[in-house]
Amino acid sequence: MTDSLLSLVSVYGVWVLGISIFLSCMAVPLPTSLLLLVTGGFIAGGEVTLTQALLVGSIGAISGDQAAYLVGRYGGKLLLDRFARAPHRRKLVDKASNLLHKRGFLTVFFTRWLVAPLGPYVNLAGGASGLSHRQFSLGSISGELVWVFGYIGIGYAFSSSISLVSDILSNATGLLAAACVVVGLLFWLRAALHQRPDAKS
Repeated sequence: MTDSLLSLVSVYGVWVLGISIFLSCMAVPLPTSLLLLVTGGFIAGGEVTLTQALLVGSIGAISGDQAAYLVGRYGGKLLLDRFARAPHRRKLVDKASNLLHKRGFLTVFFTRWLVAPLGPYVNLAGGASGLSHRQFSLGSISGELVWVFGYIGIGYAFSSSISLVSDILSNATGLLAAACVVVGLLFWLRAALHQRPDAKS
């Protein structure tokens, strides 16, 4: 699939990039970070214009986030309620919602580019948990601009070593995502232990 998408970008230009990014924000598994890097390489080679790539990539990312947020807002609550029928799951859902409410902007902002694999799920959870649209949008727009401009810029600067740079970035992103999950679980475990009836006051 990756090779097919890359060939489509070279033939049809940045519109393939914009559509792919939009779908990835809706949790469709597409290699959009790699597409951004390669687009930077195409810019360096004169096949794509910088302005078009930045504009279409940013619009695709921001509009995809908004669409996923709205899906979560109007349909995600039913899914969360079904998931949270068991009491222990209800606590997890409530804690996730509280985290988004307390640190909504930062959660959305950092999952656009630093831990991007978590981004689509934060979009849905943000809408389902009732995170304010303004707060979500601020985190989404600022974070997506960092992601689109950053990855295209890296692809442009290292156009002769796209494959190596892609491997380095994907490994780093995967490690960061795993670290965030582990830290989140540790915080949840700590809170759960403190809530035990026999816990020290």
